[in-house]
Amino acid sequence: MRDTRPIKIKGRCMFTGKEHTVSVPYAGFVAWQNGELIQNAMPGVSADDREFLISGVGPEGFTLIGPDLVEIKQKEEPNAED
Repeated sequence: MRDTRPIKIKGRCMFTGKEHTVSVPYAGFVAWQNGELIQNAMPGVSADDREFLISGVGPEGFTLIGPDLVEIKQKEEPNAED
């Protein structure tokens, strides 16, 4: 049986500097740290919170940089059909 005890992870958004706290299941966090894809290890954790764990950017930070980040990503990954 997986250990579902929640753990809290706190940090500051690298763009806004605001503190963000994420509550995740212990077993899911350990699975992610051991190489499992985060969306598989912690499916019950919101996409925003998973992204914060990955990148250190909180939800408000992505609101600030979102459109620019999408444009950069599209330039880096051109369509395979091109």
